[in-house]
Amino acid sequence: MENRTSLQQVLKQLTDEQISRRKLIQRAGLFAAATTSVVTLLAACAEDDDDVADTDDDVAAEPETDDTDDTEVEETDDVVEEEEPEDDTEEEEPETDDAEEMDDAEEPDFGEGGSVTILWRTPVTLNPLFSNTGIEQQVHRSLYGAILKVNDQLESEPDLADSVDVNEDATQYTFNLNQNIMFTDGEQMTSDDVRFTFERAINPDTGSIWRGRLSNIEGAEDYDGDGDLEGIVTPDEYTVELNLIEPEAGFLNNLAAFAGFCILPKHIWEDINPEDMQENTMSMNPEVGAGPFKLVQYQTDQFLEMERNDEWFREPPQLERIYMRILEPSVGVAQLETGELDIMQLPYTEIERTEEFDHAEVISIPSPAINFQVINVGRNERFADKRVRQALWYALDHDGIMNAATLGNGTRVLTPIFGPEWMGEPEGLNPYDYDPEMARELLEEAGWDFDEPMEAMYRTSDTEDRVTIITICQQQWTEAGMETELTLLERSEAGDRGSEGDFDIYQIGGGMMGAEPSISALYFTSWNFPPDGANTGHYQNDRVDELYQMGQATSDLDERREIYTELAQIWNDEVPWIINHSPNTVYGVTNRVQGFIPSSYVDNILWNAEEWTVED
Repeated sequence: MENRTSLQQVLKQLTDEQISRRKLIQRAGLFAAATTSVVTLLAACAEDDDDVADTDDDVAAEPETDDTDDTEVEETDDVVEEEEPEDDTEEEEPETDDAEEMDDAEEPDFGEGGSVTILWRTPVTLNPLFSNTGIEQQVHRSLYGAILKVNDQLESEPDLADSVDVNEDATQYTFNLNQNIMFTDGEQMTSDDVRFTFERAINPDTGSIWRGRLSNIEGAEDYDGDGDLEGIVTPDEYTVELNLIEPEAGFLNNLAAFAGFCILPKHIWEDINPEDMQENTMSMNPEVGAGPFKLVQYQTDQFLEMERNDEWFREPPQLERIYMRILEPSVGVAQLETGELDIMQLPYTEIERTEEFDHAEVISIPSPAINFQVINVGRNERFADKRVRQALWYALDHDGIMNAATLGNGTRVLTPIFGPEWMGEPEGLNPYDYDPEMARELLEEAGWDFDEPMEAMYRTSDTEDRVTIITICQQQWTEAGMETELTLLERSEAGDRGSEGDFDIYQIGGGMMGAEPSISALYFTSWNFPPDGANTGHYQNDRVDELYQMGQATSDLDERREIYTELAQIWNDEVPWIINHSPNTVYGVTNRVQGFIPSSYVDNILWNAEEWTVED
């Protein structure tokens, strides 16, 4: 009863005032698999977008990123955060303590088209080849443009490509570029730019997080940057053909997640060595792109300002400016109340307060992300025995943790494979109901050293709900006999330690796992070890590798469901991560913003920003 009492104390601190919130629960769509010989994605022209703008049911193909975040987790946060899933991939808080730092930066002079101000988090990079968090990737797509992007339904749709042709066995993907794409310096985008970006992403000297995701392209494994990559064919200036070694039915889904594979201007980057790209000044100051917006200025830890790209190849945005403001969430809510801020992800503790604002709306929808802790399976002998990892899960009261962290805005999940609709939640999974006695028994069987503490890393950028999660986890793991010490690190330091394998437990969160089962391959396959991917825990299972390949090789949904069900069962038994829950995405949005369609993936706010208008 000691464990229960302690948890109730935490719950009471967080939930003394029970919220009576309005929920807009919007069901998720699913990614379309390439099941026919030709899949055509029609260009999203402004004249045809009325239906999209009026759509109320958004998406939640079930529980990233964030955060990955988060790992990208791809992040996630993100682990992803890849990073992802860091990420990150990844919902992380800014380091800024107050809004007064804004005084040092020049406020933008907004034009007649109006402006929208959005709460943001401090970016690590503005170069799309290196980001593993959605907070950055949505801005990359706005500045550079992506081959495909992810819409509110978590489906891939055209961005730079007008259409995609897919052969019958999903081994050849042909992208037909729009023929009127101009970079912001007046140069035209062609298939050479696309080839260049793919080749730089695959070149191991670059160190791009995309390398693992693109490893199925013919010649990718051995490509060293010398000459053309054989699996990429450019028959003319506007056609790019990608040839894969093995069938990959989910290739478009992975290429579009988290905000899409963005295209760099070859004429700007080709003279920069691959190994120097990440640290180049343009990685934080991208002057040339082909997206709907272009960078005006980025003030470190304060704000990023984008302006309309009047030469964008589709109908230019009506907004004159988008202002991404880096603030603590509490300051953000105060500015949402005064009208200084237009859109933000709301902390769960601020839902009830925000519902009282006459000029703003609260939107809560299921997400495709999860909150989780990565276990160092492959490079830390203490966690090599799956009984230890199972004990970590049994030791936690996940329903109580979810209620404490999200105030009821979440869903328990038992595997990273839990959607979309055709997949559903796999059967035959251990629910790991709260049982600290079982946890201790398993630890004793595995020969756990109860005198040696274990370390759980978390980050200064973690959101309030994630801090709640790791705090309760520490308490309950310790009570089950696994003395746990928390280590709070800056995001970059935690990321470095994660990539190097210098950790026991690493809390991340985010990702888009619930959108498409194959996305989770980023975090659990042997070809996605860092730095080429987001398998931070270095988990390896030959059967898991084989099943992910089998799932990609068929477009038959019944076959895919059977394959991914077996995969989920193995994962659930071997426990490479501890999954807490899938948190809802909650937005606060002022009524002046028209055309905003919330995405269940929290760090995809800008997916249709070119369609927004404002009414003051």
